[in-house]
Amino acid sequence: MGKILEHLQKNGSKQQLIKLDEDEFLHGVDLIFDGLKISNLDINTNDEIEYRTQYTASFTCTYQVARNILKLIYYLKQLGDGGHSYTVNINGEKFSWDGDGSDRVFEINGKDCKSWKKMEKDFYTYIKKEDDINEEYFIESLLHF
Repeated sequence: MGKILEHLQKNGSKQQLIKLDEDEFLHGVDLIFDGLKISNLDINTNDEIEYRTQYTASFTCTYQVARNILKLIYYLKQLGDGGHSYTVNINGEKFSWDGDGSDRVFEINGKDCKSWKKMEKDFYTYIKKEDDINEEYFIESLLHF
């Protein structure tokens, strides 16, 4: 997830065509977003849990981008929690994702999202407003990668 977020901070202002699991014809998901620009990305190392290093990634973005990032995480989890690795293709740049292995998102803004089904129940509780004037939203995720 860290490499995907770094890519979006650098290249997220243009339209994003994201293909998830593009090698699987029947199970692949294509997403198109007008932009996924994030700012102030900060990735910190936390303690090691279950032989994996845990990270916290935080960034700011607009409300629309926050919604779209949550949709992206939702689909990443939905495919990855199924038990296989796959490729995330963002405008031609490829990233690997192993959602039941090393790549996992456990919580967003302090709220549990270990399961994509849990995210689906109350999607917008994960968005946290940081700055009313600039319409900035803050997302902090606890993850492995």
